Amino acid sequence: MPLDDFWTSSLSGNWHCQYGNYAMVNFVPSGGGYLIKAFTKVVIGSSRFWLAPGIVLGDLRHSGGKFYEGQHSMYSPATGAFARWSKMSLTLEMGGRRLSGSIYDQQGVHMITFERVP
Repeated sequence: MPLDDFWTSSLSGNWHCQYGNYAMVNFVPSGGGYLIKAFTKVVIGSSRFWLAPGIVLGDLRHSGGKFYEGQHSMYSPATGAFARWSKMSLTLEMGGRRLSGSIYDQQGVHMITFERVP
């Protein structure tokens, strides 16, 4: 498989991600990119608030090579309310099994890693 085909192969399916809990998300094809949806309950930080399965957590698009760009939703740990969308940059690694990178939020940079569910 040519390198470009490898990096742009489908990200569709379930991925694990550490939020306030070890959650599972689903990458769903949408408009030339992907929506990131909660597949299991997602706890907001170390708060008592959580997001229900099915809620859209973000989106991403291939931006060349092994790189992806998009946005991720940010929620208030004090109230559980949606706060804003923040820019997200990810790199596909480990033979397509891991996407890791940063969410650039007004409150600081947050590291995020998605690991493909086999």
